[in-house]
Amino acid sequence: MPWSRRARPEEHAPRHTPGRVVPAAMLFVGVDLSARRGFDVAVLDDERRVCELWRAATLDLLSAGLAAYAVPRASPMLIVAVDAPQAPSDFPLRRVEVRAGLPVPPPPGRFARYRVCDYELARRGIGLYLLPEPGAAPPAWMALGFATFRCMQACHNLRVPRDAADHAATLLEVYPYAGFVTLLGGRPPRKTTRAGRAMRVEALRRAGLRGVPDADLTHDAVDALCAAFTAWAWRHGLGCALGRPDEGLIVLPVPAGTLKERYGDGA
Repeated sequence: MPWSRRARPEEHAPRHTPGRVVPAAMLFVGVDLSARRGFDVAVLDDERRVCELWRAATLDLLSAGLAAYAVPRASPMLIVAVDAPQAPSDFPLRRVEVRAGLPVPPPPGRFARYRVCDYELARRGIGLYLLPEPGAAPPAWMALGFATFRCMQACHNLRVPRDAADHAATLLEVYPYAGFVTLLGGRPPRKTTRAGRAMRVEALRRAGLRGVPDADLTHDAVDALCAAFTAWAWRHGLGCALGRPDEGLIVLPVPAGTLKERYGDGA
């Protein structure tokens, strides 16, 4: 089925028509969020075809949009990947035994406000936003991310991975920038530039995505597509996860054996 654009920002809600839902065993949903604009959503089928791109202004509308995929005689399993941290952390990396147990222990006194997954990306040259200190208020977008994970678990019966080999998990934390870096083998130009967007779209097409539109595609939608592809790769045993399950794994769309120890500019 060709992709369709639903619900522009000003329309505030996804226009689901149950009869148009792909009757597939699984749908892979990528969610890119912002406290200001809401949620950009990309949906792939099991053949990596882009089924739909849409936007929801609120978490309630996102949840309702996902619920609308459950239609009679065609109720696919949803694998949802969200571009946001899943929960606050008490930073186990601050404990001596946790640091010592890592393949590459961090230098003393550094990375104290990093989750293990954050550290594993940062030491490879992939920067990211950090969670607040325990008890401190998170940024609005991060708080929305926490709420999104809670909603997906409570309202849609999805679950995060129990360990780095739990490919049956249905709710994933992803980071599209890291996804593109690992797919490309290096850091691409900023996603807000024409070159950066074009490089990301080409990476998705090389990864097997079909029906990626040539026009009317924002960098937020591109991130949502990467999140959806990461969900597909994880489910098919082609992705990997970094971190500790007790504070959150970040899933990447490449096998663990292909990860570089350091990524530089010039993808």
